[in-house]
Amino acid sequence: MLIELEDGAAPARGSAPRTEERASGTQAPNPADAPPVDEIAAPLPRPRTMEMVTRLVGRPPSALTRFFINSGVALFTFLLGVAALDFINGLLDRWPVLGWAAVTLFALFTLAALGMALREYRAWARFAKIDAIQRQAGQALAGDDMASAREVAERLVA
Repeated sequence: MLIELEDGAAPARGSAPRTEERASGTQAPNPADAPPVDEIAAPLPRPRTMEMVTRLVGRPPSALTRFFINSGVALFTFLLGVAALDFINGLLDRWPVLGWAAVTLFALFTLAALGMALREYRAWARFAKIDAIQRQAGQALAGDDMASAREVAERLVA
């Protein structure tokens, strides 16, 4: 046993908080006796930082920014793939069974990534279709054209 407790010793309990004795006749200040707070009718300051963030986020990134981000992601993906293939090649040289297990796992991961990419592509295609239907509906509504409205309704049902 690491800690031995004495049989008769009970752990000491904390005492109540200490209070200071006040001089006789002096009372503690009461919040109800405080003067009322004046209502300030001045306008609140504008949150300049949030306005700036909203402006920056609201506009699309420039072509140079998109090019930079896309090329950086492509470079990172390329380096990651080369490192993974080099690692797998080293495993195949040293321990063939582990190397083939790594090849199998890499192939499964690649198939899963391609499946997810295909699913995302199909989702974006559905979004494009919905967007086209919405534009066509807006044109039919603006032109007060019943034939176009029926075409939109048929596309919605299809």
